[in-house]
Amino acid sequence: MTLNNNCLICKSPSQIYYSKKFQGEYNLNQVDYWQCNHCGFVFSKTHYDMAIEEWEELNMNYHSCHQGKDECSDDPRWVERLQAQAAVITFLAKQGVLPKALPWVDWGCGDGKLTHLLERHQLFTLKYDRYMRYENDYLTDVDIQDAKYSVVFNTSIFEHIRNRPTLNSINNLVSEDGVLAIHTLVTEVIPQDPRWFYLLPVHCSFFTNKSMQILFEDWGYEVSIYHLPSRMWFWFKKRGDVVKILFDSGHLNSENGFYFKEGFMNYWGCHNFT
Repeated sequence: MTLNNNCLICKSPSQIYYSKKFQGEYNLNQVDYWQCNHCGFVFSKTHYDMAIEEWEELNMNYHSCHQGKDECSDDPRWVERLQAQAAVITFLAKQGVLPKALPWVDWGCGDGKLTHLLERHQLFTLKYDRYMRYENDYLTDVDIQDAKYSVVFNTSIFEHIRNRPTLNSINNLVSEDGVLAIHTLVTEVIPQDPRWFYLLPVHCSFFTNKSMQILFEDWGYEVSIYHLPSRMWFWFKKRGDVVKILFDSGHLNSENGFYFKEGFMNYWGCHNFT
């Protein structure tokens, strides 16, 4: 699926960064990770070059081990983090930071844990997942083809995406004055270490601050918030003035875990995360 080994974020040339041997885990052997020469984005060329059937089988086999359960050995704080995300979303909704127009949508919702948590606070959120559909109320590909939502959630998904059209399709769901809420790992530089904890069997895309800033600008967002306890970003298209007023007034600040920036809030770069 790669195009001349170019970066899917900025289309710049990439080169081999390192390899990891999975010793047959989920039918994976040597996986080769490449790095963009411009924005530092790292991707698994091995995963990108898989046939769609092989890629879908890998995702189904891996996620079926923990979806529908309350624990995941590769991510022991998974449910705790989802609870923190539901809490901050509810708080921002009450503060008027998030648009009130419902329903919202959770793209890549898995077993729907986040949507169920939000429903407890009357924040009705539709469910969509390309591979995992646990109930009859999931949106179909046809349902979301031309849909727009005031808030689109995307948690633990960006690291699974192999091409720019899929990333763009997520952003295309956001209305003209909407918000995109993202949880994924972002850092200043991707560690050049095949022992890095984030190199899971289904993770194929690894974002730097620079690559996220490029997406932010390409998609036309204005300001962003990062919430440290939930590890979640909120990107705003046209509500920058509302967000800034709340920060200036002290309703949102670093004491309650919020960080604000005009542009992409590169929290982990500022705090030397590796």
